[in-house]
Parts: sequence; structure tokens; C-alpha cells
Amino acid sequence: GGSQVPSRVSVVMLNWRRPGNVRRILRKYVEYDAVEEIIVWMCHPDTRFNFSHPRVRIVDKPSANSEFGLATRFRACLLAKSEWVLVQDDDHYLQPQGLAAFMAAKASSPARLVGAFGRDWRGGWRDAAYVRRRVPPGPARIVLTVLALTDVAACQAFWDAAPAVQEFITQRSRPLWNGEDIFFSLVAGRLAGEPPLVVRARKVFMKQGGVGIHQRDAREHDAYRDEFLRHAVAALGITDVDV
Repeated sequence: GGSQVPSRVSVVMLNWRRPGNVRRILRKYVEYDAVEEIIVWMCHPDTRFNFSHPRVRIVDKPSANSEFGLATRFRACLLAKSEWVLVQDDDHYLQPQGLAAFMAAKASSPARLVGAFGRDWRGGWRDAAYVRRRVPPGPARIVLTVLALTDVAACQAFWDAAPAVQEFITQRSRPLWNGEDIFFSLVAGRLAGEPPLVVRARKVFMKQGGVGIHQRDAREHDAYRDEFLRHAVAALGITDVDV
């Protein structure tokens, strides 16, 4: 309809193993005019913290991790005040110009999922094989949840579609809901009627020891992503025509 494009976003972050990073990101984002609020979901009982600021909302529910795993971020999205939600990991943040670039891209196609990092797959939908290489700015079949601008409607669509893959997720995914970015991209692309968009945006990578939310290095990780991708594409009834 003729609804206005939001002028501010809600940010969603999971606090897992790097609370120092999360606090640093919070201190940045509370200064941004375009950030309405930051929702931080405490996912681990040992790394909880308080952060008293009118724009910061803490969800202190580590138990959600055993129910939703990496998809907890999409539960948090349902709490957002803004229609647009920036989901991100705890090792990057957007600079103000980067957030503006994301918002401008989404404003030109408001249903579309926008992100900083994209991936693709080889083969058709029956024999899809995940390709870890970065894709250049432009349309991408998968956008990573490291930094992605979405909306509450897409996050709701994720949960509406999730039962189609729940059995696979419960039995196979480690950590739980590993591949949430793949499934979210497929659902969001179907909802928007166009693939996600990778946008060049100014950002900061926080180089850090310790273990991030996603395991990124194991060969079995790629094999799992291949298998989940094929399973998700089939479960959602996506065909070559759609992708």
C-alpha cells in the first residue's frame, strides 16, 4: 500500500560469547539517529550484562537458545518497534553511512532482504551445492545474517515456514538452527518475489579471539549447509523457475 518507508530501524543482536563486543556495538548504535532501538537477547547465562539506556532493550532468556538456537534472532525480530530490523552478529557493525546505504536500498524495494555478505549455490534446485565464495554487490540467493536489513513481516514468514524443516533442524543441525541464514533468505526471497540484495556498505569488522556464533571453518559445516539447502529448497517447494 502507500505506507511510508521507516526512517529508523530496530537492531537485533544475540549476546552469546562476546559480551565485550556487544557492549561496544551498543555504545556506537545508541548514537545513530537512524537506530530506534537495539534489542539484545541474552543467550548464555554466563555472559549476561545490564545496559541502561532508553534505546536498549535486554531480553534475558537464555533458555530460548535450547529451543530456537541461532534462529533466536528471528524471535527477537518479532518484538521490534520499527517495521525494519537490522539483524547482525557480534563481530561487525555498520557505520552510519553503511546503515544509510542499507536503508536506501531497502527503500527502493521495501519487501526485499538486504545484506552486506552474499552467497550462492551451484547446480539446480535438486542438486544445489552451497558455495562459500562471496558474491559481488547485486542480487544474491543467500544473504548472511552477519549484517542484514529485513522487516518484521519476513521474520514472521520465517516462523510460519519453519515447521516444514523443523524435523531436519531438530535431528541434524548443530548448533541448533545452523543454516538459519539459508532458510531465511529462501523465505524472504519468496515473500518479496525477488532475491535478496547484497549492498556495498561501510562497516567495521571487530577482529577478536574466541568462538563466534557461526562455525565457519569445518568441511563438515559446508557439507551440512549443502544438505540443509537442498532440504529447505525441497521443503519450501522452490523450483528453478523461482530462483
